[in-house]
Amino acid sequence: MKPSQLFIASILSSVVCVNVYASEKGDFNENQICKAGIAKIMGRNPAIIKIDRVTNDATYLSYVRQDDWSKWKYKCKLEGNRIMWGSDTGRWRTHPLDSKVTFKVSGHSIMVIDAFSDGSSSSETYSLNQIEK
Repeated sequence: MKPSQLFIASILSSVVCVNVYASEKGDFNENQICKAGIAKIMGRNPAIIKIDRVTNDATYLSYVRQDDWSKWKYKCKLEGNRIMWGSDTGRWRTHPLDSKVTFKVSGHSIMVIDAFSDGSSSSETYSLNQIEK
């Protein structure tokens, strides 16, 4: 293969990878996926979760717990269809014994799956409308 053909093939494979990743997110943007992920992990209504700020490497979110009015803060980023998260100043939950949180988009809804190290899992599905509120 000529160098120019190799260069073109490299560009085309990058475009295909980007398009595959974009299609995994469907109608949802990264902030909305993070909001759905934190809602599922924490067992909260996504409507109470707010985006505080977005940096180059993470989305920072928070919510106020209605029981005692305490504020809870988290960080989130996506790696493919995996939702990486942690408390805002804590470690990323990437240890093998931490649960693995992934998402699947279907039309205007997103399913967040929390798979635990013991092989069990739980999931929650949210509509785009629930996440946008």
